[in-house]
Amino acid sequence: MEIPLKIKGELIRSYLKGKNLSDLSREYNIEIEEIKRILNEWINGYFKLYDDDYYIRQIASLMLEKDLKPEDIVQGYYYYEIFRDMDKEEVMRFIISLKNMEEDRRKSLIENSLRMMKLNRYSGIDYSEIPQALDRMVLRAGELKENIDSSERRISELESKERELEERVLELEREINRRKEYLEILLFMERHLDMGHEDIKDFILDAKKLNYSKKDLMEISRAIRTMNERGLGVEQFIRLVDYLEGLMDLGLSVSFIKNLEEDLERRGLKLQKYMKEMDDLIEDKLLYEKNVDDLKKEAKSLENQIRSMRNEIREYLKKVKPKMK
Repeated sequence: MEIPLKIKGELIRSYLKGKNLSDLSREYNIEIEEIKRILNEWINGYFKLYDDDYYIRQIASLMLEKDLKPEDIVQGYYYYEIFRDMDKEEVMRFIISLKNMEEDRRKSLIENSLRMMKLNRYSGIDYSEIPQALDRMVLRAGELKENIDSSERRISELESKERELEERVLELEREINRRKEYLEILLFMERHLDMGHEDIKDFILDAKKLNYSKKDLMEISRAIRTMNERGLGVEQFIRLVDYLEGLMDLGLSVSFIKNLEEDLERRGLKLQKYMKEMDDLIEDKLLYEKNVDDLKKEAKSLENQIRSMRNEIREYLKKVKPKMK
């Protein structure tokens, strides 16, 4: 029969106080070899004197094996305390004597009592240890729950900190990309423009205030470079752009305009000079059209004057004709 953990604990404590194996064998009615086995189990850590884990595992194993519930254990302990000094026949006589008990309750009492007494003989469990063990188990469960709650709070804090760090990393990445973009624009404009570093930096800052994009700034730098290469002033450049846009609005393609520019250059003309001539021609045409309009208005006025004079002559003739007769 398995020796109860309580007896094992008492045996080991007595051994630690100096009792020899022979005295322990006589006191507990246990063979010396069995005592040696118990001591060896304790030395190798199979159970501990001040820890309920082994005892609780033993109870849990039996509950699974015998299909017991916690209520059965508690009820069994209650019955065990009542019948602990009785043998089977005395228990039966006692239960049968309870005539006022309902049949179902009486049947449950008999079955549980016999089962608990059988378990006691089978496993050596001392049911008097159960209440204290359960109290300690509940206390330990409370400590474990507190540790779990603390760990969950710590995990939540760490997750929150992780999210903050991720947001910070994203913010830093965006800042790095902005600075890289700024540097790219700066280097691009330094390559294409005859301007100092500080002038370009001020130019970029002013342009960004106007919400100019990276693409816009690079297009502007290309345009400025073109102006410098061709000796154009700002007003000339703007007029050139307006002129080219006007040509494109008329349906002319970029390739056609490019061919026009190349053709003019082969003839020894610059596009800006050609444009100036075109502007002068247009101005002359506008002036001519204005002069024509003025002449038309003057002719119309003369025509009206002549018509008025003719009317006056007719009226005069009407008046003098009777007198002549």
